[in-house]
Amino acid sequence: MSTDRAGHKHSPFLISTGTCAFLWIVARASVQSLTIDESDTFLAHVVPANLSVWEASSNNHVLNSLLMRLFVMVFGASPLTIRLPAVIGAAVYIAAVCFLVRLITPKLLLQWSLLVCLVANPFVMDYLVAGRGYSLAMAFLTCAITLAVRHK
Repeated sequence: MSTDRAGHKHSPFLISTGTCAFLWIVARASVQSLTIDESDTFLAHVVPANLSVWEASSNNHVLNSLLMRLFVMVFGASPLTIRLPAVIGAAVYIAAVCFLVRLITPKLLLQWSLLVCLVANPFVMDYLVAGRGYSLAMAFLTCAITLAVRHK
């Protein structure tokens, strides 16, 4: 088992909770109908032959649109492939939250409570599933916060 600088070990309890949350996100991404925003992004910035992904638009999240285009070109269009960048962002977010809660407190019950509040919150989970740039943005922000806490 690996440990961080504070001597905490990776808890199977936290890992299994994070894994369950991730599987729930994948299931939702697979079966949930596309929203109007996801469809607009797909039709306006992913499908066109010209690379309209660089076009300035409030509905265009550049990294998300580029990744959507890549995954749709490779795997074909489906709700899951359109949302695959968001699912990847969710995986990064959950991993960063797992590391962050371990840095915040050494108590397992409090770590688990924080993990559940930060990941299983329905408002947060909606952003982690939606095929927009929010999941990637939350993942990168949480990684930055985790790094700042770790170096503090």
